[in-house]
Amino acid sequence: IQRGMREIAFIGGPLEMNVTRNRLEGYKRALDNCGIEFDAKLIKETNFSEVSGYEAMKEILTTNNPSAVVTTDDLIAFGVNKAIKELTEETVAVVGFNNTPMAAYQTPSLTSVDINAEELGYFAAKLLINKLENRKEKIKSYIVETRLVERDSTNFND
Repeated sequence: IQRGMREIAFIGGPLEMNVTRNRLEGYKRALDNCGIEFDAKLIKETNFSEVSGYEAMKEILTTNNPSAVVTTDDLIAFGVNKAIKELTEETVAVVGFNNTPMAAYQTPSLTSVDINAEELGYFAAKLLINKLENRKEKIKSYIVETRLVERDSTNFND
């Protein structure tokens, strides 16, 4: 959005998963905060796989020309990148989530949100252990800091 993109697609995993619902809500809020109208045709629910990302992007490209795509996982983004390369001449920014090691080796290399998996796992284990040991803790959730790792899939407008 800060780079002027307004037609932004969202491709996420199954909506029954909290991670997908939360990231979709964040996507919608970001659009709303910037005065961009939400377009349901730019939203696709899929599975967490490269093939699913490819198919979802293929569907979007049949009726829309997004300037950017946000995915809920790098694997989905790998498929999105493949579909873009094969099916359009347009340049489309792509962002994944989880900053998997393979993200840096894609062509173009994938911009991804690093979710700080180590700290996330630490706090998840802490909450689980407290629950298993019947500890009455006031803290029911933790906020783990994330960071955007920018790579070639979003750096073409600079």
